[in-house]
This record gives sequence, structure tokens and C-alpha cells, in this order.
Amino acid sequence: MKIILSRKGFDTGYGGKPSPILQDGRFFPLPIPYDRGAPIRYTDLPCPPGLEAHYATLADYVIGHSAFRKAVVEEDQIDGRKPKTKRVRVTTDTLAHLDPDLHQGMRPRPSDWKPLFGQTGRALKILRKNEVGVGDVFVFWGLYDRLVPGRAGRPPRYEGKRMHCIFGWLQVGRVHQAPFPDLPAWGRYHPHAGADPGVWDEDNNWIFEAADRLSLEGLDADLPGAGIFPRFRPDLRLTRPGALRVDDWRLPSSFGSLMQAGRWTCVGQRNWQEDDPGWMRFSTAGQWQEGVWDPLHAPGTLEWLAGLFRESSVSLESDTMIGGPADDPTDRTPVPAAGMGC
Repeated sequence: MKIILSRKGFDTGYGGKPSPILQDGRFFPLPIPYDRGAPIRYTDLPCPPGLEAHYATLADYVIGHSAFRKAVVEEDQIDGRKPKTKRVRVTTDTLAHLDPDLHQGMRPRPSDWKPLFGQTGRALKILRKNEVGVGDVFVFWGLYDRLVPGRAGRPPRYEGKRMHCIFGWLQVGRVHQAPFPDLPAWGRYHPHAGADPGVWDEDNNWIFEAADRLSLEGLDADLPGAGIFPRFRPDLRLTRPGALRVDDWRLPSSFGSLMQAGRWTCVGQRNWQEDDPGWMRFSTAGQWQEGVWDPLHAPGTLEWLAGLFRESSVSLESDTMIGGPADDPTDRTPVPAAGMGC
């Protein structure tokens, strides 16, 4: 089995703002604005739960926070360089790249829907090189900030203390490769499948379908194959407490053996150091997406991952939908993707 620490959601490059941690502690991952993919717009998606008095749709939320997308200025590459881009404000016509799609309540769903995650380009080549497939676990992380009460009746605002957090997971149950002959009809909406021909590299475009249940060595808990941690917890924070930069991370020392041996695809051997006993810190600077490792080379990392779930138990009857009532803020239970509560 391989574990993939996968960067997803709004950040300084796409969107320009963090995804919110709501006032009751729930995560709400914001899908990035992207001009390719299936025609899903921010106006088609609900605003963060609890903010309906201020925003009618997710478009109102991201526009109200001055989110932007990248637009290509020059299509042709010059001297092998990337095409020039500029920042353009998100509008009601902007496409939302709903990927990974872990949220049951983000769109109307058929009863047999499962969470999906698509990848292409250089990031998929890294996954393919490392033979990522059925049984492997994506652990999604992104840029977050807490929402705090607004002033004089205004909407809640960001606290201004950004951090990288783990917010969700997906264990691979099936792998679908373009042109997706075996992708179920309910999955044809996905940005990597529903786009016009030629939008994606047909030879390097995959969709990962979630397993029904999570199977992880050392974890004796009944969890769905994909889902969202509904509330922030200190153990889901990656940014080191007190750090001046969000990419200054703190992880268990078991990650050190991976870095010493160069066995983690996202980092080099020189950008880490020992921290407090049992911990290490390292810089994650750079725009990487997929950090792959095999826990056989660092068994303690599998124990770390299992620990994110172990103390929780899932009640499949207590699902919280997007836009539904908030539940007990002290609850540490991950919400199954089939009844997502972000």
C-alpha cells in the first residue's frame, strides 16, 4: 500500500484565499477556479453551511472574497517556457473544478454515487511512476483559515492565521483511464470525464473511484472509503504551531527516515530537521501536488495515519449534509462521504 499526501483546494495560486474552517469547526474545501473541465459553475454549488443569510450560492462567497483564476495570456510556449498567465477575478460564469469530489451534498446525487478524484499531467505521471492504484490512500490537505464573527452584522471574516491542514481522504477502489469506457454513468459529470474532447491529455488522464470502506493496517474502525473530517483538530494541522510560514510543517519523526533515504516524492533530503522529541520539521516550499511514499520504508507513518482515525467512531445514522444543521462541536467523528458534513 502507498500513501499520497495530496494538495487540493484554494491556495495562493488558484483562488488566492484559504478554504474556510467554519465557526463550528467544520472544514469547507473550496474547489479551485479552472477554465477546463465539465461545465459546473460556482452558481451551481451551495455556499458554506451556516452562511445562507449572507450568500445564496458558492459564487457569492468566492466573489465576495475576491477570488481569482488564472487565465492564459499567450497560448504558445516560447523557448520551452510555460504560457504567460494573468489573474482574473472569479465571476458567476467561472467554472468550479469540483475535484476531489467528496461531498454528497454539493450536488444532486444518484443513490449509487461514490466520491471521485481525477488527475492528469505531471502529477499523474508521478502517481503512475510510483504505481499508485487500488488500495492506496490519498490524504488530502490544503490551505485553511478560521472564520470569525464579522462586525456590525457583516458576514464572518477570515481570522488571518493561515495554516495547512489535512481535511479528507480517499482510498482507491477502482481506477478509470481515459476515455473512461468503464466509468459508471453517474460519474460522467466529473471534470476529468465531462469535458469536451481535447481538453485533457487522453493518454494521461485518470479518475480514482473510492473504495466502499477504508481498510488500513492497525485501524479497527468502520470508516467509509472516502470522506471529510468535519471539524478541525490539532492533529490535522500540518503547519508547525507558531510558524511564520504555512509551509513550515511539523510531522512525527518517523518521516525522517523517508527523507533521509529520498523515498518521499515531494521533498528533498536537505529541507528537514529534528524538532521536539518525537517530531521533525521541514519546509514544503514549492508547488507540488502529490507526495507519494510506501509505509514499508517508514512503518511509523502508517501508525500516524491510522491515528488520525483510531479514536473516532462513525455513526452512519448521524450524517450531516452541506447546509444542514450543525451538530455537536465537540464531536470528533469523521463524516462518511455518503453523508458529507464539511
